[in-house]
Parts: sequence; structure tokens; C-alpha cells
Amino acid sequence: MADGRDEAAVDYDLLQPVGNRVIRGVAERGFLSLDDADQVFYLLWCYGGAVSIGGHASFFFNNGADYYAETVDALNRAGLPVFSRLLVEAAAVFFAGDVPRGINQRNAVMRDGDVSKIDVAFFDADGGDAVLRALERWQETK
Repeated sequence: MADGRDEAAVDYDLLQPVGNRVIRGVAERGFLSLDDADQVFYLLWCYGGAVSIGGHASFFFNNGADYYAETVDALNRAGLPVFSRLLVEAAAVFFAGDVPRGINQRNAVMRDGDVSKIDVAFFDADGGDAVLRALERWQETK
């Protein structure tokens, strides 16, 4: 593991109910209706899931990227500065300026680009599992 800790199994029994509740909250009332802790959970959950499945391009093609700047901040707050840096690097490849909030606006201006090295760095740093372990720690401190 990249940070030197034991690779503990992710406690899906803890995370999945929180994920379900938070995602349902976003669907029913919107992201801004969540409290700060749940916003961070949602942002990390979306980032880790999207990048694990389809790389950083997948993140920008999904609704989680509507809150790109907030995701960068949330990754830092959750102790994942490496992933925050990778997300910023990927955004610089795909966008000439600010990352648009809406998915249609992002699709309209997103440039082609090779982020394969950024994606490899994500997985080399334990990728989605590292994000999930950070979410476990985040829940413990909530």
C-alpha cells in the first residue's frame, strides 16, 4: 500500500448504508441539502467510484464532477492530497479553463487528452480502496 498502512478490508457494511442514504438525499433534495460531512462523503464516493470504473475521464462525464472544486477540497480534507493533485492534473488535460458545473456544459468543452499516466498513478496509490478507507475514517470522526 502506498501510505505504509496495512491493507485492511473495506467495511462495506458501514459504508453502503451511508452511501445509499447520501445518494438518496442528493436525488430527492439536492447536494446542497446535505450537511458538510455528508457532502464530503458524497464527493469522495462519486470520485472513487467513477475513477475506479472508467478513469478520470469517467469522473468528468458523470454528475459528481458538477462539484469538481468541492471534490478537490474534500479529497484534501479527507487526507487524500495525492488524489486531489491527480484530479487537478486530469482537469488541466481536459479543460482549458474552469471545469463547468453541468454535465452538458462539460461535454461541450471537454478536450481529448491522454490521462492514462494519471489513472495509473491513481491505481498505484491504491485507488478506490484508498478512497473507501478514507471514507471509513471520515465516518468514524463524524
